[in-house]
Amino acid sequence: MQKLTLFLLLALSFSKLSAQSENEKEYLTKEDNAAWIESFKNLDTKELQLKAIREKIYSDSIYIAPRPGISHTGLSDESKKSLKARQESLPQVTSDCKILMVLNSENIQTEIDLKKNPESIALVEKLIPQNIEGIQILEGTEAMAIFGARTRGCAVLLLQAASDKLSLPEN
Repeated sequence: MQKLTLFLLLALSFSKLSAQSENEKEYLTKEDNAAWIESFKNLDTKELQLKAIREKIYSDSIYIAPRPGISHTGLSDESKKSLKARQESLPQVTSDCKILMVLNSENIQTEIDLKKNPESIALVEKLIPQNIEGIQILEGTEAMAIFGARTRGCAVLLLQAASDKLSLPEN
């Protein structure tokens, strides 16, 4: 009986380890994004770069980026409990950060993130060489200086539109 109990305990602990390693694969790290940026820099043509960007936008749409922190200073206990319950009801964060994809056109700047802005899906397939004049990578302090905390330490890809045809319709 003791051997059976020990066997079940070991089997249960191994299954938990296995489940944890599966969950880790579902988390996007800064290192994952840094590796993607490095491989992106090695792409030879704008066509390959834009294909990689489209794929990255789609693949990142399953991840939830960190949300800004909330200060509890000056709140009543009831308000703190309410705020905590609200935060716990939100989907769990599944990434350290996401590469910020920004489309620059003459009149507007649009962040392309299918999780935050599902309407931006209309732009994704239009990201082809004929519609994009240039691609600029901003990293580190340069990215933070322009886009602030939205970068969360990840890079920014600025896509310069060739015309104003690449923008979301105004609501």
